[in-house]
Amino acid sequence: MTVPISNQSQKLTFKTDTDRQQATISKSTPVMAFAKFGMIYAAATQQNPNAIKIQPELLRRANYNGVIGQNNGTQIRAVVADQQLMGLTVIAQTATLKKAQNLNQFGSTLGTLAGVSGADAKTVLTKFEAAVKSAKKGKTTINTIKSKDINFDVAFSNDELFIYMTHQ
Repeated sequence: MTVPISNQSQKLTFKTDTDRQQATISKSTPVMAFAKFGMIYAAATQQNPNAIKIQPELLRRANYNGVIGQNNGTQIRAVVADQQLMGLTVIAQTATLKKAQNLNQFGSTLGTLAGVSGADAKTVLTKFEAAVKSAKKGKTTINTIKSKDINFDVAFSNDELFIYMTHQ
């Protein structure tokens, strides 16, 4: 079971035939207002045309959990709650990253998202590259990359690379 990240505490009830348990998930800190993110990201992609563009019509959504941009086997997903950007996920098909053009677009997108979210893009990309190179074969995650209150959690599968961006 997964529960989307939210800017409000969430109470969950788990029931079986013989038992009932409750849990509370603490609220999370938003990255920023979703509309603000959209404006800053759009301006940043004008300076960095290799980054994936986002769908501007989605920026008016108060609540959303889905794809906001995609190209060449890489997609950007957002979780928005009450007009607040709660988190971003970059998902890349590993087979497509073998082409230099797609790898360049992936790096440009990750760097642009990092910078727009308030993190130091150069630090994030440097740490990401070092962590991926040093990852042991068969390992499915690397240590969290932290920059200016933004966390970057990275996971691998056989076919995809996942980068989850959230506020600390």
